[in-house]
Amino acid sequence: MHGVLSLIAFLKSSDPLNWKNNPALEGWWRGLQYTLAACAVLGMLLSTGRPLHAQALTVLYNFCSQSGCTDGGFPYAKPVQGTDGNFYGTTYKGGNNVGVIYKLTPGGTFTTLYSFCSESDCADGELPEAPLIQGSDGNFYGTTEDGGNSFFDAGTAFKITPSGTFSVLYTFCSVSTSTTSCVDGGDPVDPLVQGSDGNFYG
Repeated sequence: MHGVLSLIAFLKSSDPLNWKNNPALEGWWRGLQYTLAACAVLGMLLSTGRPLHAQALTVLYNFCSQSGCTDGGFPYAKPVQGTDGNFYGTTYKGGNNVGVIYKLTPGGTFTTLYSFCSESDCADGELPEAPLIQGSDGNFYGTTEDGGNSFFDAGTAFKITPSGTFSVLYTFCSVSTSTTSCVDGGDPVDPLVQGSDGNFYG
């Protein structure tokens, strides 16, 4: 069976129905996305002819369980499972109100490894949106959308060890010319990838 795609409407950036310009519609739109995704998964399961079995859901951890949300909140990026079997990820808020890096064991033991904006002027970055990746050396690498010590507050690339030792690898928007600002880019929101040469690209 072949699917048919129909364009229902095209929303311009100035359209009042565009959810990005109308926060009241954002919840409705995201709910519709999740519903369509669930329907797609259910359709694939039913098409196999296999019986569906109920699965038990276990909540491993509730963010913002600690006073002042020092354990983070709003985990936009999906966690990655390390070679040690534990899960590592970031939150967009919490900690110093600009995100944390955390470790979570399969059994639900939670550890805050690092809180962003721990350095002066948030030189270590803030508001991480992209998922972490584990490098071939066993450490984790990622980016922040904002922060850094540049004038434009355009984000950082960082490394953190499984035990929580943090270091900034690069501050975006550190290179400008007489005619162009931020020729090295800024505000990264996608994950890094490690090439076969061992370097990271994004």
